[in-house]
Amino acid sequence: MLNINSKDMRYVHRETITRIQQKESSLGKNYWAVLACLPNRLNLVFPNEEGLPLNNSNMRRRHFEPALTEAGIGHIRFHDLRHTYASLLIEQGENIKYIQTQLGHSTPMVTLNIYTHLLKSTNQEAAIRLEKAIF
Repeated sequence: MLNINSKDMRYVHRETITRIQQKESSLGKNYWAVLACLPNRLNLVFPNEEGLPLNNSNMRRRHFEPALTEAGIGHIRFHDLRHTYASLLIEQGENIKYIQTQLGHSTPMVTLNIYTHLLKSTNQEAAIRLEKAIF
């Protein structure tokens, strides 16, 4: 755990800090370290100890897989988190343009082509109309 003080918290979104402060009393001071990292020269959200990008296999072996075990979740691929995120956004009825930008797809059509099977039938009909209008 990192020893992070309140000065370092200026790098965390204000809304997140408010939620953390509400939970902090029951979770202890080290909770801050889970959600924030010290500034680093590459401006990474999750750097390694030297402030450089995490090694993929080390991250999975040291952090991701133990977290899955601790949470009682079976084996999943790290990339499955991306699909889960997209699926939850679609289920909530979020705008496809918003989902496209969140996932970094080049166009909303890329997102629709990948996730159209998750859309309700009325949404699928609208997606087909959109595709016909674009192409």
